[in-house]
Amino acid sequence: MRAEARARRRDVHALFGPRIGPVLTANFMAAFSFPPSRTIAGYNPINEEADCYPLLTALAARGHPLCLPA
Repeated sequence: MRAEARARRRDVHALFGPRIGPVLTANFMAAFSFPPSRTIAGYNPINEEADCYPLLTALAARGHPLCLPA
């Protein structure tokens, strides 16, 4: 399953590259609505993982506290 997930990430990265952040943000914001007090956990992307920083920035602008691994 991990190998399949990595292969899918590579494919998506090949299609979208750095443009994935805005696509991810638009899709997430359209699909989910949380109260501003809801804490959101994110991650620091590595290799071909999707850049979630645009999404986290948009969520922070809505007032959500954010958590990232240290």
